[in-house]
Amino acid sequence: MSLLFSAVGIKAGGVELKFLTGGIPRELEDLEKYVRVANLLMDQPEDVRVEVQASAYRCGVGEPEPASWDDLPRIMLQMEENPNFLSEQCSHVEDVSFSFDWSQRELFGMKMEM
Repeated sequence: MSLLFSAVGIKAGGVELKFLTGGIPRELEDLEKYVRVANLLMDQPEDVRVEVQASAYRCGVGEPEPASWDDLPRIMLQMEENPNFLSEQCSHVEDVSFSFDWSQRELFGMKMEM
């Protein structure tokens, strides 16, 4: 079994958030389970364009499986201990980027008349 994970960067309203996730995120729904992502979006004072970039990696041999919540801290520790971990121990799978418009008004179903 090999582990599939992504190093994700999100930019919104001048704030950037970086973290690891299991699998490869391709849309907002793939990131909604993260409290840090929800907090970043909720802290935006107005409508904002959100940019997401992810670099996906595969570590190990065999059939790939998305890295679990338990796997991610171990991967992060290995990355901290060895700055070359990704290039030496993993294979780059692909880069993914997407963006979306974020609005708290739409989130709460409010329509404001201008």
